[in-house]
Amino acid sequence: MRRSDLVVALATVTISALSGPLGPMGVAVARELVKASNSVWDRTSPERQLRNTVQASIEAWAKGEKVPADIVDRGLGWAVEYVQAAGGQYGLIAEADFDPSRAAASVLDHVKGTDRYWGTELEYAVAERAVGATYQALCARLKTEGGLVLAAVQASRNAVLASVAQLHDGLLGVADRSDLCRYLRAKIVDWDYSPWTLRSPALLERDLQLDTRDGQPERVAAAEALAGRGLLVVLGGPGSGKTWLGQRYAREAAQAALAELEDPRVDPALVEIPLLTSWAGWALQPSGGVDGLVSAALPATSEERIRRFVLRPGARVLAVADSLDEAGVGENRARTLLRSLPGPVGWRVVVTSRPEAWHTTAPGLRPNEGVRIGTLVDLSYPEDVDGYIRQWFTGEPVDAERLIKQIANRPELRSTATVPLLLTFYCMLTEQDPGQDLPWTRRGLYRAIIDRLLTGGWSVDEPERDLEECRTILQDWAWGAVAEAVTAVGLGAWPNTITTEKTRSNLERGLDHVAPKQQHSTMYDRTHVQRRFVHRALVEHSVAEKIATFPAAKAAEALLPHVWFDPDWAATVPMAIAAHPERDTVVKLLWAHHSTTLTPAQEAVNTRLEDVLLEAATQTLPEDWGEAGRSLIHDLRAVAIVRDPQIVVRSARWTSSNPQAIHAILDALPGANWRVVGGLVGVLPALEPTEVERVVARDAILAAVPGADPFAVGGVVGMLPALVVTEVERAVARDA
Repeated sequence: MRRSDLVVALATVTISALSGPLGPMGVAVARELVKASNSVWDRTSPERQLRNTVQASIEAWAKGEKVPADIVDRGLGWAVEYVQAAGGQYGLIAEADFDPSRAAASVLDHVKGTDRYWGTELEYAVAERAVGATYQALCARLKTEGGLVLAAVQASRNAVLASVAQLHDGLLGVADRSDLCRYLRAKIVDWDYSPWTLRSPALLERDLQLDTRDGQPERVAAAEALAGRGLLVVLGGPGSGKTWLGQRYAREAAQAALAELEDPRVDPALVEIPLLTSWAGWALQPSGGVDGLVSAALPATSEERIRRFVLRPGARVLAVADSLDEAGVGENRARTLLRSLPGPVGWRVVVTSRPEAWHTTAPGLRPNEGVRIGTLVDLSYPEDVDGYIRQWFTGEPVDAERLIKQIANRPELRSTATVPLLLTFYCMLTEQDPGQDLPWTRRGLYRAIIDRLLTGGWSVDEPERDLEECRTILQDWAWGAVAEAVTAVGLGAWPNTITTEKTRSNLERGLDHVAPKQQHSTMYDRTHVQRRFVHRALVEHSVAEKIATFPAAKAAEALLPHVWFDPDWAATVPMAIAAHPERDTVVKLLWAHHSTTLTPAQEAVNTRLEDVLLEAATQTLPEDWGEAGRSLIHDLRAVAIVRDPQIVVRSARWTSSNPQAIHAILDALPGANWRVVGGLVGVLPALEPTEVERVVARDAILAAVPGADPFAVGGVVGMLPALVVTEVERAVARDA
């Protein structure tokens, strides 16, 4: 509100409160009160004349204040709210013998008792002086002609308040400014928490980008992706930072909302309030839809006023629904919830999910003016990766440089360090033992992290924990939770929480680090308790490890129903194959469903089987396989490189088939458009091409430039340096 509006509002509220309290209405209702008063009080009425007197006193005081204008305006805003909340009834003023100091004190004493931030900023002192100036003029006028003025105010009160009754009633029982500020301050802390480290995620965040492919490739910063959209869908693989980004959206919205609410001139009804919940929590709500989302995000009884605030018509809300892939319900239930988005007018919604779960749940939803669907881009190497490491080890720069050097010297770590979760794990393990060689497989990495969590944070006199027994318990818990968790058509519907039995006391506290209890000790019977793994990736790892203990035939039987079109099992199936000691036999049993008789359905079956085997190859070495399995994977790498370059590059340790993969790339380059050229040539350096092969690739890049999108030329040309190794090649590239 402008200065003039604030002055009129303060004078109007003060006079309207003479005949009875108004309640904590806020600046929105105060603005409507001014409009109503102007229509009811004629220019010569006693109440209008009194308001003019009080208004003149406030204006004169404001001009004389020797503080910045913005502070004066904020002080006026607080004064409006204080007089509304405390009231300035005629009876109280009369009891004070029309003494302005005592009358003002009756208002301010009420405020000082309820606002714990009173006096922390200059604007509070300004508000106190504004209230004093208001009652200075009011009391003098009331002392001489109080009866006449009071009668006029009482006579017009009903007409004035009737005009704002609907707006006022809509705010009864909902959160006020102080409620919202308390909520936001608490959530800023909650949403700046990491289960992996005591460090604040806000201190470790790097910029994330979303790759939105709605016709043309477009990369936008995560901060910009939500602009102008009612629904933003953030897709990403395991550990890509989806939850990290969802919490960041919510936290930054909370910080922005809190900054707005700390300005009394801003109407709380106009502030966007953030909510954060999981799809699993949302799906458990019987009401479903937006009501269910709000109940899941604000489950506490103490949050009832916040719930009413965000559910009122016209509320501005940013709702983050995290981890669709962990909803633990069937597709139909998830689709029902999805149909309620993006919610009422004024809402913005962020949904995070793994791609498979999203495409299964919402196959028909396409980007449009109100919807943006984007895929998280990996962190950049070395800029983001090295920056993250240095921020993590701020106090230990030697350890930071040791980890940076190890990643730089090991290609298999470079290819995975760009995944935020895996980079976090590398930092955790280095923190534990700075001199260790990091595991190169996800299996080794996840096992090391579980061991780190099981043994971390204990005093030296803690009972010895049997790590092997703890791992077995975790595997049993995970398998017990998912083995029968299927939909009516047999697809996985993994629960978000698991119910476990009590374990030995010397194991219990270590297990709590990996799968924390989700209930207070007074809420469970101590023989059974609900738990939740700290990350879905550790559930998938534990399930895979359990299946790897089965005989080959039983393992294949357990995996077979989930190889195709099953998002919950997409990561676990190849992990289980890679971990199984008889992986060749398991693959042989699954490969029986691969066929050379091609129909569209069979092609889909074949492609998924091939992808599963190639993904298993990324987590194993050629010597881990028998001759048949090894030969099959080498052949698949050469065939799949054009269809899915990244999955083949991740198995670059299978060096014997790298030449065939390179030849397949070079054969596909002539006549290909610039997008295909960019995607294929971009992976070549990881396969270590020869000088002749690098020349062919460079020629393909230069041939693709004329047809490239002007905005993409830089990216295409930027691939050249990686294909220029010798000084002779550099000279040729410069001449070209």
